[in-house]
Amino acid sequence: MFTRPAPLLLLSVFIAMSAWACHSGFSTYRYGLTMWAFSPTDVYIPAFPAQHYDGTTFTGIGTFKPAAAQIWARDPAHVYMEDDWVYQLDSGAWTDLGVRPSGSIAGLSGTPSGLYAVGSSTTGGAVFYFDGVGWTAPAIPVATRGLAEVWVTANGQVFAVGGHGTILTGP
Repeated sequence: MFTRPAPLLLLSVFIAMSAWACHSGFSTYRYGLTMWAFSPTDVYIPAFPAQHYDGTTFTGIGTFKPAAAQIWARDPAHVYMEDDWVYQLDSGAWTDLGVRPSGSIAGLSGTPSGLYAVGSSTTGGAVFYFDGVGWTAPAIPVATRGLAEVWVTANGQVFAVGGHGTILTGP
């Protein structure tokens, strides 16, 4: 069961770079607001189409290119992006993982054994969990507003945030 904890302060860490370079040629409207990097030569960016950076060049990913807004990756073989539905990059192609909320998906995070997706439904906030086979919707407080982002710690603790100061923890 998810509960509402005391407010949290989250900090970001920035890595200094020796030089800036501008890359263009793909749309980042609504997209490209986040990224996932395994190394300076293995970077994924949700854009239209989704992009992979190899340290020199950006290239479109896969034959179907979701207009992704969020990304989470366990390792280079398990890259997930969402464009209101959730897709996994599998051998260079996007696979639809089949979650169809009555609203939209806004955030992704996971563990070595599963993936969490949060967003909104026609009745408020929504949390979904993918175990590698199928999706479940864990119970959350009834009055939860739409959720915008999720983060899962190494030990499986889930934090989800959303509108009107909503913070959920679980499971």
